Amino acid sequence: MFRSASAGQPLRTWHCFAGTPPAPLERPPYDTAFGDDNHGYCLEPAFGRSAGWSAVASDGSAAITVGSVQTQEGAVLGLIRRWNERGRPDRHFGHTGDRLEAFGFGEARASRAVMDRESRHLFVAGHSWRSFPNAIGLTRIDARTGAADVGFGTDGIVQVSVGNHRGPFDVTEVDAFAWDPATRRLFLSFYATDVEEVEHSGILCRNADGTVGSDFGPDGLFAVETMSPAAPFQHLAVDSRSRLVAAGTLRLKDGTALVVSRMRTDGEPDPDFGSDGKVFFKGLPRVRAASVQVDREDRILVVGDTQDPTSIRRELFALRLDLRGLVDPSFGAAGWFRGRFAGFGIQSSAASTAATLDSEGRLLVTGESDSLREPGWIGLLRLTADGLRDTSFAGLGTARFDLHRHRHWIGSRSVTTDATGRILLAGLVQDLPQSDSEGLLLRAVDR
Repeated sequence: MFRSASAGQPLRTWHCFAGTPPAPLERPPYDTAFGDDNHGYCLEPAFGRSAGWSAVASDGSAAITVGSVQTQEGAVLGLIRRWNERGRPDRHFGHTGDRLEAFGFGEARASRAVMDRESRHLFVAGHSWRSFPNAIGLTRIDARTGAADVGFGTDGIVQVSVGNHRGPFDVTEVDAFAWDPATRRLFLSFYATDVEEVEHSGILCRNADGTVGSDFGPDGLFAVETMSPAAPFQHLAVDSRSRLVAAGTLRLKDGTALVVSRMRTDGEPDPDFGSDGKVFFKGLPRVRAASVQVDREDRILVVGDTQDPTSIRRELFALRLDLRGLVDPSFGAAGWFRGRFAGFGIQSSAASTAATLDSEGRLLVTGESDSLREPGWIGLLRLTADGLRDTSFAGLGTARFDLHRHRHWIGSRSVTTDATGRILLAGLVQDLPQSDSEGLLLRAVDR
């Protein structure tokens, strides 16, 4: 099954090469008022076996991370944690800082989160585990206390089973989550197979109280059948006119393609965007989408990476489209930024895993980079609103985090900013391949 890299599935490449390290960058902008020993990050071994953090959100003042854990009894459950200003679990949230979530199923994985900052509620999405067919689970909780909001669904939980005339779908991945504050609607994209193992990509729409967004597609569901591996809705965003934007990848007979879609508020393709609401980019070798963002002017930014066909090295890209779906030549070089994390060496390979726009319209891109000389770094690239490396950030526009070389492999999965502009990055660390993971939450300052 072809799946492009996402915040939940970082590229893992293991290298153990000796040699001279790449040219040093400025000191990484760790927030030294945060985390273990004021290092700027927290390595939190959750009780049981952790899968690391797959999402991070902020209610403006505090960070909340979402992931999954296998308890000592062997059950797989979602894990939600709120952190205080110093980088410690907030003991006033849930049970001593944590909330376990099964979405009303016996077992479940939690993978995506989105914040309603107006009401300070957190929406969390995941899917059931070790059941067939797996269904989607949603919950809404108070971001300050961790208490379930009983005004959402049934006792704060919504379970969604999807299917077609062949029968129910087995949901294998919750890809993306988006919130539209104007219409107060949730959008969730998923990937599933039916009983005949035909693949499907779909988008669900729910209102803020968990009821079906009946004005979006038939019964709040838009789904496409994909006879070949595809993930066209792997990343979601909403523009200022409440139009839903999606980005993903398709595998074609002659390679891969990047696809960007825009839908009207009723779920129909937007005829004013591209061709029948879609724009395709072919000829990008082994392209993978990592994020889609919408700026204040409703221009669309797509972040991802491609692979050099003559080597294993990957290269980052960021692309900006105008309101009609045309490449915006005022961004980067003729609409594109292409490159690697600066300072990682000329042989480095860069895989993007997540991106976000900060309050000034600058694009933050995180991912992993291996220089073939040293293993295991997290990279954080910042581009100006014009698509150029922001050299006011960490010297070369790239921050390199190695957690003071405490771990062998480090993966980033999600990035956001808080109300003060500090950068929150979530992921996982491992000592060795196949070893247990620890959740990573890192806070960086703007310098």
